[in-house]
Amino acid sequence: MLEGTFERLLKPQEVADSNFDVLSTHYYTDLQTAVHDALLNRQLTKGKKPYFIGEFGLRNPLDTKAFLDTVINNGIAGIMIWSLRGHSRDGGFYQHSLCYRFPGFAADSMFHEKEIVDMMRAAAYKINGEPEPPLPVPDPPRLLDMKDVYDISWRGSTGASSYKIERLTEGADRWKTIADSVSDAAVVFRPLYEDTTAEPGKSYSYRVIAENSSGESAPSNMVGPIAVTYKKLVDELADTSKILIASDSLKFAPLPSAVRAKYDYSRLDGASGEYVIYEVPRSIDSIMVEAFFTKGQCGMSFYASDSLTTMKPIPAKLETFPPYSNFYGFYTPAMYTCSEFPAHSRFLKIEFNGGSELSRVEIIYSRLVEPNPDIVTLDQESR
Repeated sequence: MLEGTFERLLKPQEVADSNFDVLSTHYYTDLQTAVHDALLNRQLTKGKKPYFIGEFGLRNPLDTKAFLDTVINNGIAGIMIWSLRGHSRDGGFYQHSLCYRFPGFAADSMFHEKEIVDMMRAAAYKINGEPEPPLPVPDPPRLLDMKDVYDISWRGSTGASSYKIERLTEGADRWKTIADSVSDAAVVFRPLYEDTTAEPGKSYSYRVIAENSSGESAPSNMVGPIAVTYKKLVDELADTSKILIASDSLKFAPLPSAVRAKYDYSRLDGASGEYVIYEVPRSIDSIMVEAFFTKGQCGMSFYASDSLTTMKPIPAKLETFPPYSNFYGFYTPAMYTCSEFPAHSRFLKIEFNGGSELSRVEIIYSRLVEPNPDIVTLDQESR
């Protein structure tokens, strides 16, 4: 039986208790305290029972390296970091606040994820006296069913650092790479990739290939053909490159607050009256805008027109989702939708009313009109 405790120091009676076969402690203190206490526990258990560090976490790389070396050099049985999360069945990774993902992703610089995951893997072999081998070539990922070409997700492969997206145009005989080095760790609860280069009126099939430093997997299963019936602008707000105009004081929400916003690390925070404007090449058919409400009196207003000087309000429908007021301080997720626009509208203005953050913008345009079989044309009547 394992005895695990959040206490920093083991008690002699715990070591002597015949009900416990293995002992562990957890550390979220400063490095000096953790090293001091772990060595005391090692002396207390040495020659009696195995002792390991059951949890430690969220240290800078230098402290992490020092603590790992303390464990290895002093005969402590092992050490586990908090926390490593696996791939989600719905695409991407399962999330828990401030977690790591294998093999680590350099884009997560806030917690030095790539550096620390590499360090943990090296230590796992070193503690067993084994050389660290190269990463295995990843297995093929599993491409998930998709509703359209802007909703591409896959069940990831262990050890994959990125993915290659391939597309086959219906009637063609060769696959084309449309994206390389695509991460499945960049977004959460969203499609992992949108094919914005797909052309309305055509149909495509897709497959995905996992990549890491050791090579590429075999291709995933194929999904398709998928008919393209419209164009869509999708902005995950990784930067401001897709925004036509933005007011000067808009800023990105701080990274630590992402835990309160469903792990969305890219959100625009605006005071009342601030705004962003998008432009699309043809008339807007519909929009879907995701946001987070951070305060009681909050929200967004929407305007559209065929020019920047004649913006008119549009009737966007608001839907909010739990959690609402809660102990953890989570923000309220919100979604705005609208399919009624002034004629020939190509510009969309989103105005902040305070207490809200912009999370994702989707604008559908160039929708193909499907012919109605019940309507008889003059040409058909003449036949």
